[in-house]
Amino acid sequence: VREGRFKLVFANTVRTPPILPALYDLVADRGETTDVSAQHPEVVTKMATLADGMRRRLGDDQRVARSPELPP
Repeated sequence: VREGRFKLVFANTVRTPPILPALYDLVADRGETTDVSAQHPEVVTKMATLADGMRRRLGDDQRVARSPELPP
């Protein structure tokens, strides 16, 4: 999910190697190398809530489950 300068990546443990959840600041880190979720928990919460709402509107209710690594 992208909003403004931020990109939120959700966990995908099915892939090899697994993708861990992370928040990237695309202005400061175009290469997406530094997870800034600890510095911006409010952005993570807002973007995760937006993603959950989008999934519900698309009828993808079964996938609406936050990764345990993300704040509630």
